[in-house]
Amino acid sequence: MNKKFLILFSLSFLCLGYSTTFNYNISGNTKYSTRNILNENKPLIKQTKISDFTTFTTEPSYDYVTTPNGSEVPVQTNEELSNSTIIEYDSYIDELYPDAIRLRSASSLYNCHSYAWYSQSIANIYWMNNPSKYYEDLSYISTTSPQIGDIVCYFNDNGTSDINDDSNVHSGIIVGTNNNNPNSSLNNLNTYVVESKWGRYGLYRHRGDYCLYIDDGSVSYIKYFKRHSTHSFDYTYEWLDYTKHKAICECGEYEQTPHVVQAGSLTSPYSRCFLCGGLVRVGITHYSSRKLKTTKNGSYILPNGVIVLVDEDIELYFRGELVFE
Repeated sequence: MNKKFLILFSLSFLCLGYSTTFNYNISGNTKYSTRNILNENKPLIKQTKISDFTTFTTEPSYDYVTTPNGSEVPVQTNEELSNSTIIEYDSYIDELYPDAIRLRSASSLYNCHSYAWYSQSIANIYWMNNPSKYYEDLSYISTTSPQIGDIVCYFNDNGTSDINDDSNVHSGIIVGTNNNNPNSSLNNLNTYVVESKWGRYGLYRHRGDYCLYIDDGSVSYIKYFKRHSTHSFDYTYEWLDYTKHKAICECGEYEQTPHVVQAGSLTSPYSRCFLCGGLVRVGITHYSSRKLKTTKNGSYILPNGVIVLVDEDIELYFRGELVFE
């Protein structure tokens, strides 16, 4: 049987737990080798799924871990792969995906969800089949502007229009960006560099859409998640100066945030922040092109950091979904 067919036949099965330089930004100080694929719009490998013939002598044991908000998430501990199987699995994926950078060898102890949501430690021994509690209990919330450190999820809609039937087939962590032209069909996944564990195979650094889960046809859409702050800085506001105020959480913690004004209120050098009610210096910059970032609807950020919102963007702003580009 064709080796590539064998390799790709069971990736979804595995994930479910049945037993020269490129230009990107990255956090941390760890240095890895880099390859041009992460910064290119190269055609993807089109393969079928793989079969897994690994057998184990012991049954998995079961436990749970908790989300940052305290919800229990079932996990299991599995028997580790044999040394010969690890070598074989590493060779298989190295051959199929030569431009994915292997960071760790194959392992049946942990999987993509456990790595992305629970722990990136080499001591992580938990296999997680379903990470949905992490975003259902609002430990993490969806974002349309993912940053380094946020989590990307690869969803399958299972052929239905009911979102409750959708399954999260793969998770990874965004570690960088590249210069690819955005591909909106997969929520610009090709513009991100991702680290993810591929089932029982290894841990890889790869372009977001250069992986088995895309190539085996199991991914319908992409979502991004960020850590939800444990503080809600909207209990009250205290004016500090003409450009910013203090946003205070009910617990007493606070952060300094820019004033927010409505676009229609810019009729003089000063306006009123509709969060704290204090005076805001807007000058005459709203008549010029000196704007830092804008939204599709026309909201923008002044050079002094003050946010100017058009009516269509106000609700998006308060939901945390407004994107400035």
